Amino acid sequence: MQVCGQRFWHMVSWQKDFYIQIVEPIGHKAKELNDSFKQKKAQLINKFTGEFISEFCSRNGQILWNKVIEFNSGNMDK
Repeated sequence: MQVCGQRFWHMVSWQKDFYIQIVEPIGHKAKELNDSFKQKKAQLINKFTGEFISEFCSRNGQILWNKVIEFNSGNMDK
């Protein structure tokens, strides 16, 4: 037996419009989680940007490409 959509939500809640009632709380929770994700993503971008600048840029902000290439591709001991 396959039950989905409105019939499924009626079966578990005994309310014909329960499928409509759950949309708003689910959407609200999704927005909270999305906002939290965006904040954490921004923090990581800032962290990684700071680390990149610290490790692979000169004092004036120029990218030190040789250091980037060595870090990324260098695999032999000197």
